[in-house]
Amino acid sequence: VIREGNAPLDLKDRPNILLIVMDTLRADHLSCYGYNRNTTPNIDRIATEGVLFENNISTASWTLPAHASIFTGMFSSKHRANSEHLYLDDKLTTLAELMRLYGYKTFGFSNNPYIIPEKNFNQGFDVFNVIDPLQNYILVGDLSEFLLIKKAIWHIQNLLDMRDKGAYKTNKIVKKWISGSHYTKSPFFIFINYMEPHTPYGATPYFRRWLDKDISTKMAKGVNQIPYAYLSGKVKMDDKDFKILRDLYDADISYLDFRIGQILDHLRGLDILDKTIVIITSDHGEMFGEHNLMTHHLCLYDSLLHVPLIIRYPEVFKPGLRIKRQTQITDIFPTILDILEIDWDDRKEIQGHTLLQRPQQHNQSFAIAEYSVLDSFLDSLSKMEPDTDLSAYVRRLKAVRTDEYKYIWASNGRDELYKIDDDPKELNNIIMTHPQKAKELEILLNDWLSSFEHYKTDIGRERGM
Repeated sequence: VIREGNAPLDLKDRPNILLIVMDTLRADHLSCYGYNRNTTPNIDRIATEGVLFENNISTASWTLPAHASIFTGMFSSKHRANSEHLYLDDKLTTLAELMRLYGYKTFGFSNNPYIIPEKNFNQGFDVFNVIDPLQNYILVGDLSEFLLIKKAIWHIQNLLDMRDKGAYKTNKIVKKWISGSHYTKSPFFIFINYMEPHTPYGATPYFRRWLDKDISTKMAKGVNQIPYAYLSGKVKMDDKDFKILRDLYDADISYLDFRIGQILDHLRGLDILDKTIVIITSDHGEMFGEHNLMTHHLCLYDSLLHVPLIIRYPEVFKPGLRIKRQTQITDIFPTILDILEIDWDDRKEIQGHTLLQRPQQHNQSFAIAEYSVLDSFLDSLSKMEPDTDLSAYVRRLKAVRTDEYKYIWASNGRDELYKIDDDPKELNNIIMTHPQKAKELEILLNDWLSSFEHYKTDIGRERGM
């Protein structure tokens, strides 16, 4: 909902906007972020032509709340789209709504079953497409059954040369829409969610791209990809199993990089790439056995929170620039406002900070992330192994991350503290030896939580859950 009194923007020479979210893609698996494999040559090129933010942190560890943060510039505690409230409230103003108000043609394309009109993520889009309606099965069905069924369907699609998890069809429609918009007087705002790096891994033509030669296709396809089976202890997995999963994950990333390259080449071919703000990011990462976890729930470690953010717009950003300071996905919204010089009455509601580094702008010195457990995830875990003790997982988590430390508050009292500049993999919980630092960061977290509306100030521990 947008208040009255906002005047339309002068559209003359305004840039287009392309916002790409690569679902489930952790930053450390992109070659431009220092990965030892050349997984992303097309994205790397955009990084050299634009700016790369080295320490970009998501606000959540799974899809729905993270996308809500991108769309609103707010954290979960404010926008309240999370496991306890599984939709984006229409009282919030989204980036797409604002772009449409100021004369942009707005187009959304989602391959994710959570980013759909039923969850109100079409808010502000002239056109919003969701590919593959079968994915909505995840909204009502058992997650483990969904993964098994979906894996079989993707396998059949590959045999029929239907290629992937949606990128082929997505690109076909997006390119057609871009070409049509190119001949109108209005600039476009396009949002795309690609699902290729999401489980099940290996559902693209690049299946063998990064597998070792001694790993047969049959062996790779036989590795467990059901997180509930691993987390419940029903299926044992070793380092070799997780390496195969990472190899398949990297193959999917490389395939998605190829598809993203096609969209970028299409913009180049129309001679509008330099007239388009290209933003490439992710909603969250993935776990491959770290901390004995799998998939992207139950924790707030950097394997899930450290996500890429690359922006190409030569009018504003110097090519090849790399920014080391912490940024967050909430910063995308206000950055677009600043580039377009939009003076929006309700900008004060946005919690992100501009990335233009203007002296008068306040840059937050810490990052925040939040997690509340998804009931359907725990239900699936329980069904997989009814005797599994879930008490350690039934909790809410909130993290505050500085350049040196990360403090993770847990509603069941199992707080954690890591000195991430020395321990980037978060292997050594030092909360018992550094209680004062933990207390300092807890106070910082509570002060932040109390600084805005839409948050229940009583965050009492739920010990014994």
